[in-house]
Amino acid sequence: MRILTIILALALIAPAAVAQKTSKEEKKLKKEWKKKMKQMDPLEFKELVESSERTKRELTSLRNENVELQNELNSKDDEIKQAQDATRRCKSELAAAQSAPKKVESPYAVGDPMTGILFKVQIGAFRNQDLSKFLNNHPNFSGEEEGGMRKYTLGMFREYYEADEFKNYLIAMGVKDAWIVSYKDGNRVDIKEVLEG
Repeated sequence: MRILTIILALALIAPAAVAQKTSKEEKKLKKEWKKKMKQMDPLEFKELVESSERTKRELTSLRNENVELQNELNSKDDEIKQAQDATRRCKSELAAAQSAPKKVESPYAVGDPMTGILFKVQIGAFRNQDLSKFLNNHPNFSGEEEGGMRKYTLGMFREYYEADEFKNYLIAMGVKDAWIVSYKDGNRVDIKEVLEG
């Protein structure tokens, strides 16, 4: 019990001693600076105080500016993160689009080729060449046999000028004997009849 009392007494006395020591140092420091103030010119002291106040104001202003800049930086970081996320999404969509099978739509789609007037570009008529195994690969490549000749055509067009444009491309690519043939309701007819009609 006695030891406990001694420990409590020391605990209460020690802070008072430290406070007293600090108090003595503060008094000594105050005395020293009072002496320096007396030796100082009043205008010089005034300038020193004003300079200190200006410095404090500048420091406060700089701290506020620093807070604003930090907030702006955080905002820009958020914008960058959003832009990076958007870029990742776009890259992902692009990769998906590039890996997806591509379906090319013809601007010359004809609908049902068995009705109405239709133009095709014949690329050849052969006795000894049989390309029939390729006819089912694409609806725009077709063939028919007439009088021992196998005739092959490319494309299906509702307008003559479209067929003519396609024929000219084929000729430019080296298919020298390309020409236009016409069909009415699925049957081959003379082109003069169609054009005059």
